[in-house]
Amino acid sequence: ELLITRLRLRKGLGASFEVDGTVAFINGSSSFMAGFGIKWALNEGFHYFPALAIRGAINRLFSSRDMDLFTVNIDVVLSKQIPIVGTFTITPYAAFSLAYVHTTTQVLDPTPKNFNDNEDSGSGSNNFVFTPENIFGGRGSFGARFVWYFMSVTLEGSFTVPFFEGPETIASFNSKISFFF
Repeated sequence: ELLITRLRLRKGLGASFEVDGTVAFINGSSSFMAGFGIKWALNEGFHYFPALAIRGAINRLFSSRDMDLFTVNIDVVLSKQIPIVGTFTITPYAAFSLAYVHTTTQVLDPTPKNFNDNEDSGSGSNNFVFTPENIFGGRGSFGARFVWYFMSVTLEGSFTVPFFEGPETIASFNSKISFFF
């Protein structure tokens, strides 16, 4: 189980553009991620037509001296806002994301308190280095966003599929609480 606490700030700009910055803390570690994204709403939705947007984002892992992780995402999102009563709305959505993940490691020591093993990954050492990975994949997601006054609750399900060699399909379920100010 991986628990990530995330802070995301978004700012709407003119011509249907939006920029965002993200800081995510990986619970149980001293590592965090930071990222930047930009979104453009091609169609902001009308009475009978859904909203359509594209988004690009980059993220990087920081404060991990042993691992370097960098991601690039390009998303397409289709959604339709449904007003219910007064200030309450439900927005179902579906999205597809193309992702590139690059990761490398430094020399890793599985026995850091044993000073008798060597500092390199050569023979006679327990130390090792993971093979650098470049993974291309896709992620489909679906969900619903519930907005009431200044608060939003989002429930989402997603599945990730690698395009080439890599891990198997991964399913995840997320929930998010947001406040507008």
